[in-house]
Amino acid sequence: MNINHWLSFKNTISYVIGVLLLLGCKRATSGDATTIVYPEDFRKHAVEIHGTQVHLDEEMIYANRFFVYDSLLIVRNNPKSQKNLIEIRNLRTMDLLKSFFSYGEGPEELLLCQMSLNENKLVLRDGMRDRFTFVNLDSILYPDYKPFFIKYSGDYHEFAPYKSDSVVMLNAYTYKNDKLGINIDVPRLHKASLKKMIVNPYKPSDFDVYPYNVTNGRIAVSESNSIILYASAHTPNIELYDYNLNLLKNIKVPDYYEDKIQVVKKEDAGVVFKEWLPYATSAISIINNCFYLLYNGFYYETEIPIEKNKDPKFFPLILKISMDGKLQKVYHCDRYIFNMSIVENGKTAYLSGFDEDGNYALYKYVLDK
Repeated sequence: MNINHWLSFKNTISYVIGVLLLLGCKRATSGDATTIVYPEDFRKHAVEIHGTQVHLDEEMIYANRFFVYDSLLIVRNNPKSQKNLIEIRNLRTMDLLKSFFSYGEGPEELLLCQMSLNENKLVLRDGMRDRFTFVNLDSILYPDYKPFFIKYSGDYHEFAPYKSDSVVMLNAYTYKNDKLGINIDVPRLHKASLKKMIVNPYKPSDFDVYPYNVTNGRIAVSESNSIILYASAHTPNIELYDYNLNLLKNIKVPDYYEDKIQVVKKEDAGVVFKEWLPYATSAISIINNCFYLLYNGFYYETEIPIEKNKDPKFFPLILKISMDGKLQKVYHCDRYIFNMSIVENGKTAYLSGFDEDGNYALYKYVLDK
């Protein structure tokens, strides 16, 4: 074989091998999740926003959580207030429109009221009695409308409406920590019908360690886009899933937390945080085909001293993320905030925080004019 024939043969072989490698790569990555890494300097591009405090009636002194949906103000009261736990008020006039659920162990009562908002559904969970409900805010003012409770068994952190008759839950066992040698590789999200008792297929005894304390996070379902978002409450980790709960995208926010995790109580093999509770995402809001994340990126303490309301290192960001995971905009709040509602097609945010005296307060922020 002369040199020309050899070069031609070699080029042909190289081409064939190249095509096979490309095809092999395509087969290997088809259906696999892709990774998005946000820019290292993403904080530098944040738009500073400044809130104005919303005047609340004196009778709302026991309120400790607020959500806004359309023209409605949803209020959660302190159980010690002797009032109903949930109030629906007119956002403009503050008039009480409806209230429901009392504190207690009766059929229409709650011992623990964890509250979140997913599009037009108010999600209420009683973790002490292992039950939850979805309140349709488009129907809540109808005289005969009555939410119903769904029982569950097992460890879940959050619930979100999924399709018309189902629920998606955040599994409390999924956890990986290379430093501790822990890799509990079970599905992060579960789905189930609302028509029957919901049972987690896993239990603590299935694993060598029990990671419930460190696996908390937030989930939000965009029904119109058939997308589910998960954001870890304790690490800068975000994931996008399709409606079949297949992982589509891993999103990495370039924040790194000092390792404050340890295994304690060897007999129980529990995983807990050492000194403080690192907090990444504390709330999610969906509007106008975007996810909005209230992102702390530092750490959260159960009791926030008043002086920390004025410490900029505790002021969170709002990340505006498209349904395909791209970071569209970043806002920087002017105070410590722990809860969020986005309204008016993304132009306005209502954020829960504290006033100058350390009392719960509601603030209005203009995001886009």
